[in-house]
Amino acid sequence: SVSQLGNPAALEVMGRAFEGSTAEWRGLGTVPASGLSIRPELIQFDAAHLYEIDPGPTREHRGCLCGDVLRGTLRPPECPLFGRACTPVHPIGPCMVSAEGACAAYHQFGQDLPV
Repeated sequence: SVSQLGNPAALEVMGRAFEGSTAEWRGLGTVPASGLSIRPELIQFDAAHLYEIDPGPTREHRGCLCGDVLRGTLRPPECPLFGRACTPVHPIGPCMVSAEGACAAYHQFGQDLPV
């Protein structure tokens, strides 16, 4: 089992390959020191660098309130898209895309919770 401090061997390897960086998160925007980037000395292994990949800006659906759900200022059913236009079969925002997403989990398990 892995302790709360993590797997020391894996963390050491990760530390040699990656460094903290600013990242763009759907629904939240740009968050400093929340992502990982390949260290400069390993840039030759970075596909984004090798192939000059530019994902471009992220575009959010105007009605998606995932950022508010992630910040805890809204519960999933308070989003006007939740369970209507946005479902696990047809996700609109990042909170519904995977089973771990707040909206997907609420959609599957939280329907009987008090609002």
